Amino acid sequence: MASGDYAQAAVLSNDYLRMHPHDAPFASMNTEAVLKADVPRWLVALRKGDYAQADSIIAQMDALSEHNAEVRSMLDELRWIGKLERFVMSRGGPDAPVRMYADEPRIADILKHREADAGSHQRDLDRIAGYMPEFRDPYALALSHLRKLQSDDSVYLAAIDRLNASVVKSLATDDLDAIDAALKDYADRYPRLGGLERLRADANAYASLRHAMTAKSLAPLADWIGTTTFSTPPFKDKWAELSAHQLPPAPVMAQYAAVSDAWRNGRSAQAIDLLTKIPQGNWTPTLQSELAHKKAVAAQFDELRKTRGSGRYEDALLSFYESLDPQSDGYFAKAIAPDIAALNGKAAARGQALMTHAQTLWEQYRTNGGIGGSQRLESDVSDGFRTQAKRLSDARDASVRGMRMLRQASQNGAADQGKWNALSKEIDDEAALQRRSLQDLRMVLDPSLLQAKLNLIGGTSGEAQRGP
Repeated sequence: MASGDYAQAAVLSNDYLRMHPHDAPFASMNTEAVLKADVPRWLVALRKGDYAQADSIIAQMDALSEHNAEVRSMLDELRWIGKLERFVMSRGGPDAPVRMYADEPRIADILKHREADAGSHQRDLDRIAGYMPEFRDPYALALSHLRKLQSDDSVYLAAIDRLNASVVKSLATDDLDAIDAALKDYADRYPRLGGLERLRADANAYASLRHAMTAKSLAPLADWIGTTTFSTPPFKDKWAELSAHQLPPAPVMAQYAAVSDAWRNGRSAQAIDLLTKIPQGNWTPTLQSELAHKKAVAAQFDELRKTRGSGRYEDALLSFYESLDPQSDGYFAKAIAPDIAALNGKAAARGQALMTHAQTLWEQYRTNGGIGGSQRLESDVSDGFRTQAKRLSDARDASVRGMRMLRQASQNGAADQGKWNALSKEIDDEAALQRRSLQDLRMVLDPSLLQAKLNLIGGTSGEAQRGP
């Protein structure tokens, strides 16, 4: 100790304490020797951001004070400072964003250690600084970072808890508009709140999932499951709930995958046969609708091939193209694509006619006042609601088919979609608005009545933008 060889003094004093663990003077010398030998090296590693080396040095200090109980708590403080600095600096400094679903447990762990016995921790840190004056500045910096984390805990972690609870509540009623409003509000009020983009991505994915669940086919749901996952706890929990109670189980989806593969590759008879063998459940009405569609498509396709070369072929071809589902009937759309291209002028004319029909229905719908809140709240499906819903649904159906025709014609160098894009969007947006407004009434309307009104409104937003 007198010659300043603290590393050797630490070894000798530790060896002595192995046989005399209660010798206070030697324990005191061991504490001083261990700290003076290795704290300078530990500080260098800390400044360099080499936290693995810093931890290794503390492990060596631990070994050199194996029989000295009084130094244990001081080494714990050094470990805590290392953990604090590693966390603060690895995320970009004290003013870096507080990341939802990532930083909360680490901040809580760091603060829990400090708050468990703040007075005792303070005394140990002061003792280290007493032995090692060069420790004072890093110590002060760590306390500054601690205060920042305590502030983040009271402001940002509390905000995260509230936002998370809000998202969970909104998911219980499928109120995605409320989630969107909450995300915008929190982005404005808490500029350092990170991870909102993950919630937004999950909200978008959830919207597409709900859309897939209301489709007339299991194909959109199968595609969703094969390509999409959730990354945040509220949406993961909602997915688990849906999987357990509402969605087809994995064996059903596996059987449906074989149906999709056969249909996608033109094996229509096999696809139809496999579809009839899927076990029944709450997905059965969807499968029955899909079965009817597939049978109709297969029958029309066979009939179309028989009429080739006849005077009826062109009209039959256009009618068949209109009937195809853009997502699942790709094989058939591709098979007739050359013939459709050859009928470019007629395709454009058919598209224009459909859009004109959609416009007429849309104008009738708007002239009659649309569908108001009082109609949505009615305790039955009134004639007024039914009539307006049919106008909107038919306008949307004509718009979807018309835009597909016009896009096809446009791809072949003809047809100007022009004004029809705006009309298509107006109709689609209104259908989506009516569906959302009805879904907001799920706590008021009888479930069967709600579903009946939703069915009359028709498909969800986005279909009109999809191509074949």
